[in-house]
Amino acid sequence: MPPFRLTNRYFLVRTGESEYKSLGLINTNPVAKTSVDSGLSEKGKKQTVRAVFDLKEMRACDGNCWIRPSITQRAYQAAEIIAAVNGVNRSHIAFLMLVDWEHMNGKVWIVYLK
Repeated sequence: MPPFRLTNRYFLVRTGESEYKSLGLINTNPVAKTSVDSGLSEKGKKQTVRAVFDLKEMRACDGNCWIRPSITQRAYQAAEIIAAVNGVNRSHIAFLMLVDWEHMNGKVWIVYLK
């Protein structure tokens, strides 16, 4: 008997520019990236909104959608923007716990459950 076919879809979104980047600073301290002063810059917020409308066009959050940001402040801010525009309840934003944070830093997963 063939295995059950999964119908979940996953979207990986790179968050917008950080405050540090907008100031020309390089911040590699993972603890500082979770700080509230390390969020999205104004340009980063605009970049995130543009990405949100691309996600809407792809119907990424139609139906039952979970948003899984990394633990960085800007990823969580991006997740909140994605949720607000797509009518996703904030209870569907849950941190993504990965062993390899280096490759996930500043990204947001959108999980569409069908």
